[in-house]
Amino acid sequence: MSMQNLLKFGCLILSALPLLPLHAQDDEDIGVFFASYPESGAWFAADDSRTGFFFDIQNGTLAAAYFGFDRAGENVWLTFNGELQPAASVDGQADWITQAPLLQAANGGCILACDNPPAPAPTATPVGEITVTFNGRSSASFSIDNQPPIDIVPLYFGTPAIISEIGSPTLVTPPNGLFAQPDLQGTWAVALGSLLTDDMGEVIEFGLAETAGFIEIGAQELTLPTPETPLPMGVERVTRAAIIRDTLEVFPADVEIVCTYYQLVSEMQTELFECLVIGGNFGSPANDSEFTADIPLQLMTDSRFVMTITRNSQIANDDPAPIRRLEGFRIGYD
Repeated sequence: MSMQNLLKFGCLILSALPLLPLHAQDDEDIGVFFASYPESGAWFAADDSRTGFFFDIQNGTLAAAYFGFDRAGENVWLTFNGELQPAASVDGQADWITQAPLLQAANGGCILACDNPPAPAPTATPVGEITVTFNGRSSASFSIDNQPPIDIVPLYFGTPAIISEIGSPTLVTPPNGLFAQPDLQGTWAVALGSLLTDDMGEVIEFGLAETAGFIEIGAQELTLPTPETPLPMGVERVTRAAIIRDTLEVFPADVEIVCTYYQLVSEMQTELFECLVIGGNFGSPANDSEFTADIPLQLMTDSRFVMTITRNSQIANDDPAPIRRLEGFRIGYD
């Protein structure tokens, strides 16, 4: 992407995954299956610095603008762009990583209090190196010139969001930062894919969107601990939202998306929150086909979510069970 085009980008487009099965299973394909690309849009730093980013992700390429301040408190805009690389080999707790030079632009056209002077030649000067590490769609950290990383999260301004201050989903020790769970109420277009491997881990079948349909999620209810309604020991809060329509018939009747936030009791704690689809009959011991449906909170944003559905055990004839992936796109929202 040229510097000229990068400076002009302002319409943040939410990129969509292919609606056809993929057949070339490289590391990026598998990374998208389990993690999805990060959220496009505005992100902010969870350190009270009033700084942040605009990200636009399209087909694995990240274009970004950083807005912040210099030592004198004057505003500064920097840009960078690069490919999202699968980060599993770099950090087992991360999904994607981008490293790129930070560029400071100068000598652009005037739009405020202009007297139409001759436009000087534009410049783009490298001022540092940035590393952005993503853990899913809605959690990340950045570091400039190998400084300590700073957590960043998407900015939710058009939907109610439950903010948790119990730690970063990257599980840094000690945990720090913010995490937000947006309200999922509404109608979602969903794409259902699957991944099947053999005993050696080789891919047998792979598709990001083999079937498409719709689901509708009902109103979200929040439960906080009170003397009248105590929560289990170690639980900070719980949210519930019923799945009230499912054209793909993926879920049994009477299921809810239940998100549990756990209180932080030690720096060694690794489970801070979870979102599961609970209720209904996901299988019976007779056919040995119980399922678990999990929405990692870091894969949940105000307009997208990714859910993984796994079978807890082999079916009766010992055939391998595929991992199913449900990606939702909110209808009438963006």
